[in-house]
Amino acid sequence: MVDDEQSILAGFQRQLRKKYHIETATSGHEGLKKIADSGPFAVIVSDMRMPVMDGITFLMEVRQTAPESVRMMLTGNADQQTAIDAINRGAIFRFLTKPCSHEHLTGAIDAGIEQYRLITAEKELLEKTLKGSINMLVDILSLANPIAFSQSVRLRKYAVQIAQKLNLFGVWQYEIAAMLSSVGFINIPTESIEKYLSGASLSDEEKEMVAAIPQTTGMLLANIPRLSIVASMITQRDMAYTKPLDFASREHSEMIRIGAKILKIITDFDILMLQDYGPEVAINIMAKHDNTLYDSTILDVLTTIDLPHRGRVARYVEINELQQGMIIDTDIFNAQGILIIPKGYEVNETTAERLKNFLFKQGGSDTIRILMHAHKE
Repeated sequence: MVDDEQSILAGFQRQLRKKYHIETATSGHEGLKKIADSGPFAVIVSDMRMPVMDGITFLMEVRQTAPESVRMMLTGNADQQTAIDAINRGAIFRFLTKPCSHEHLTGAIDAGIEQYRLITAEKELLEKTLKGSINMLVDILSLANPIAFSQSVRLRKYAVQIAQKLNLFGVWQYEIAAMLSSVGFINIPTESIEKYLSGASLSDEEKEMVAAIPQTTGMLLANIPRLSIVASMITQRDMAYTKPLDFASREHSEMIRIGAKILKIITDFDILMLQDYGPEVAINIMAKHDNTLYDSTILDVLTTIDLPHRGRVARYVEINELQQGMIIDTDIFNAQGILIIPKGYEVNETTAERLKNFLFKQGGSDTIRILMHAHKE
């Protein structure tokens, strides 16, 4: 509840505290700070006339910083234009006028809480279902092209860490963009992928195929509901941007620019790592380019995240000793010489099962060279 009159806020506390957990603020700025420090809140109710920041401006800010919270206005300023502005600019759920009866107020709050539950439940269901389906897709496609999809596993890890450290909104979209950015490899011969990732010279035809990967992937994803932003992040990966990135923005266009730059950095970094450069050397190579190619802020964050080889030692382990988070440190082939797990693949539950099915049963080695954190020795 946000109102510049302390007596009104005290009245709200007396009326509502037995039914709801109430937080109050005497200004829009204080309200925004409480949302940042103690949120999320299911319902946010604001007065209209407050000094410095009025209720509409406050609710507009809330819409950007806490979009899932249900916004209401409770005001004595009940003219038509105020209501229109509150609805259009603040996207409010209810417009209430003072004096407001206890029954009317609690009825509106109850409806707001129910709306919040619907919004968050749908969001959680959609995101978990979408991510779960994509996880399954990546696991299945990794059988068809293990090199490309081992890269997607690494890129996913980098993207999530970077997005979290930058406090980006919608981390799941950056995560999925990284997971699916290698889908375009599916149309490229394995030998060409190996040459590209190893830094070997490519023919003109191979260069064209590699350059088309972002566009191919984006087109495949563009028609999937809720993945339009992800698709645009991927297709714009290699674009040069001269305007500085706004990491606090929630605008779709800015999220796409940020996602594209993250993908560009982690993809090129991953390729340098596959060419046996250490993390610090790879980052230093990239830092020598201008800021239109590799954003300096994202590069700085890259130096702080958990990276392959950093703090890890090489060991040989038995198949039953494999643990999630270990990194395969050599290409693994089955008895027929078919690549099953490429170097750099991070172990997950699926990896161990695949090794049992494809390696042991076909006469492969019973020990595997991996990288693991030194403190786990």
